[in-house]
Amino acid sequence: MDAVKIVNKINKEHGTIKNVYFLACGGSLVDLYPGYYFVRAESTVMDAQWIPAREFALTPPKKLGKDSLLIICSHSGKTKECLEAAKTGMDAGAAVVTMTHAPGSPCDTDKWISVVYDWAPGVKEAEKPQGIVLRILNELMKVQEPGYKLYDKIVEGFEKIDDVIAAAVKDQQNAAWLFAEKYSEEPNLYIMASGASYSHLLTSGNAVDGLRLSEQCGIFPRTV
Repeated sequence: MDAVKIVNKINKEHGTIKNVYFLACGGSLVDLYPGYYFVRAESTVMDAQWIPAREFALTPPKKLGKDSLLIICSHSGKTKECLEAAKTGMDAGAAVVTMTHAPGSPCDTDKWISVVYDWAPGVKEAEKPQGIVLRILNELMKVQEPGYKLYDKIVEGFEKIDDVIAAAVKDQQNAAWLFAEKYSEEPNLYIMASGASYSHLLTSGNAVDGLRLSEQCGIFPRTV
């Protein structure tokens, strides 16, 4: 994925982006939250919204237009709601970037900017949806915000993140097993998070809830 090329195309065709909309359904929406958080925390030019794709298509924001950017993720590449959201954005003159795991799918089209990502073991974080989004935003803010100072740190972070994660997994794996053994009989499990990690507690809670519903686990998750 060439983030520089994508941003240059957006900048040439749309000028300064003022509104970014992060759109998806289910677990794919979770992967977009860090990007939403990043824009809200660091941009002095852009505002951001994190919206289910169906809701966006049904009630598109009044500010939606040429200075808007839609970042949409559909793992299958054929999520109906995501395709509807993309069309809504295109009809309003917005820049649209879709991400999908499925080459040749409806999301992978030259109607808009399309990025196909891999999901195999060993894929670098920079090439997964979260990383792709942050790399695009990092380049975009570098181009259109003269006071933006995090560019080099973000680039450096992506160079280090895979080793950091691998070390953390190795260091905490045994502790995770011990935690599971100690609290496996607890009737309630409270999963807490904040900041850019907030959305991932939702998937953690849903995963545990799914196990409970399938009668494989007696834990009732609560997300806080």
